[in-house]
Amino acid sequence: MPTHLDLSLSSVRAFLAVVDFGKEAAAGKYLGIAQPTVNKQRKQLEEWLGGLPLLDGKPLRLTPLGEAFLPVARSIVEQLDAARPNAKSPIQKFLRRSNTLQFC
Repeated sequence: MPTHLDLSLSSVRAFLAVVDFGKEAAAGKYLGIAQPTVNKQRKQLEEWLGGLPLLDGKPLRLTPLGEAFLPVARSIVEQLDAARPNAKSPIQKFLRRSNTLQFC
């Protein structure tokens, strides 16, 4: 894995959206970005991971690497979203109420 490459939160969010929606176009629509941008973010994540987390197909499928990274990606996003003071999602509201924010 290259040490000079930082993992961007937008790449993690794009990965999760593609997993949840099964297609880059639908993920882009959800995220409010163009499909080529989703694809670029996928490629950045692939470079950071050192392998393919998703296999092309209809729908896109997780590889073993993607299966291993998925819970980590969800945890990263949930914890960072929960840390935002004006969070609006149900998980963010729950985490604020329960007052449990843990960083690994």
